Formats: sequence, structure tokens, C-alpha cells
Amino acid sequence: MNSPFYALLGIRIQIVTHLHLDYPYRKHGFEDIVIVEFAFQLITLVSAEEEFEEYAEKAKTLPESTSNENRLILYGLYKQATVGNVNTSRPGMFNMRDRAKWDAWKAVEGKTKEQAMSDYITKVKQLLE
Repeated sequence: MNSPFYALLGIRIQIVTHLHLDYPYRKHGFEDIVIVEFAFQLITLVSAEEEFEEYAEKAKTLPESTSNENRLILYGLYKQATVGNVNTSRPGMFNMRDRAKWDAWKAVEGKTKEQAMSDYITKVKQLLE
């Protein structure tokens, strides 16, 4: 159970006990598969968040000629990735700037954190070309 692969990932096998894996997983030896899958998902999420943060910094260097529409798309994706679904009421009609930002965020409601980060990165790459 203590293979070099697990050590490389920095995952201790005791995680299985914290996942509350009981019969039938242990009976068939699935705890190894669950550990590897869990570790892979954890590593993937960490690297995706690092890439997202990198592109969030790059987005600050977008040319001034970037359209408001594209800026709003980035805003909505960023908020969805960092906060999740819209959790505020829509601003009033006289607050057009905040209302447009809220609408952009609402437009991507329901996307997972991972999907919003991925879409954000793709959009920044497209705008930097």
C-alpha cells in the first residue's frame, strides 16, 4: 500500500479511512483506485487554480481596445470561478455599470468552478492573441 507513487503524490494511504470506504470497496481492493483518483483530482484542481491565477494577472494587461463586451464576459467568468453562482440581487436600472456586470455573471450561472476557470483562461488567451 505504501508505494513510491503515493509518496510522490504526497498522499498518505490513511486518507482511505477518512473517505469512509467500507464494503464493497475494500472487499474488491478499490481503495487504491479511489486514492489515485482523489490525488489526480486534487493535483488537477491545484494546477488549474494556479493557471487561472496566472491568467487573471495577464488579464490586467489586456489592451485598452478590449471591448466592454469581452471585459464583461471575463468578469462573469471570474466571479463564477471565485464566488460561484450569483448571490446578490440585480442592481437597479439607474446603476447601469453594476447591472451589466451582474448580468454578465448571471449569464454563466450554473457553470462549475473548473469550467468557469477553463473558459476564463481560454478567453484571456484569445484576447491576448
